[in-house]
Amino acid sequence: MASFIKKTMKDSVKNPSLKAVLGLSGVGYGAIAHGATLAKGAAVGGLPLYGAYQGYKVLHQIAQSPTLRKFYGNILKGASSGNASQVIKNTKALEKEMDKEKK
Repeated sequence: MASFIKKTMKDSVKNPSLKAVLGLSGVGYGAIAHGATLAKGAAVGGLPLYGAYQGYKVLHQIAQSPTLRKFYGNILKGASSGNASQVIKNTKALEKEMDKEKK
């Protein structure tokens, strides 16, 4: 799924936190899908502690918001079924909603 999301979204995501969650930042395969990897990497020095903290913050933000969870779930469903339009639509909506909640 991560490779499908990378191939589909390329450089269209601007939000650095969302890039990390979706595995577009080059840090990993996606913070939510691989939260244990993120934590393990931070513990052994594979990721800077700050990056792990930011990943946790994003995970928490998405977990606490039904809207963000819905968009992220739709991204995963679209990626698993190979539906590029669903991934693009929900990624843009998730990014917009995350930016709105930041303000």
